[in-house]
Amino acid sequence: MKRILPVLPAILAFLAVAGCCTRLPAGKPDADTALEADRAFARLAAAEGPSVAYGRFADSRSLRIEPTGPNIEGRESLMKELAGLGRGEMTWTPRAGEQSGELGWTWGDFQVVTPKGPRTGRYLTVWRKTREGWKVAGDFGAAP
Repeated sequence: MKRILPVLPAILAFLAVAGCCTRLPAGKPDADTALEADRAFARLAAAEGPSVAYGRFADSRSLRIEPTGPNIEGRESLMKELAGLGRGEMTWTPRAGEQSGELGWTWGDFQVVTPKGPRTGRYLTVWRKTREGWKVAGDFGAAP
């Protein structure tokens, strides 16, 4: 929790800006809620790997906030960054979420298998509703 508190203002500012700049195009998304989208995202990552999952649930505006180092922006960059992780090497379990109109957020627990052993933590994902369904607007994970 101590690691998340310093970045909480940045996350809230991101939510405020994303909410002002997004319009919902016509069309029916394939998941009715952000939480359903996160569950589908997690299932796809477990079955096909995180690169494939981000390829489906990210777009050119998606942002992964890194605790250290540069952030990762856009579908192609996210897919490239995660290409080395196979099935089951990066998994997450959505726990809860909420939404209001075109924006939603979800949180849960994650695990990444590394050469030093598994690393676990919590994540927060901000979702944006589009014509193609819910897309990751911003993603942040923290591990102890």
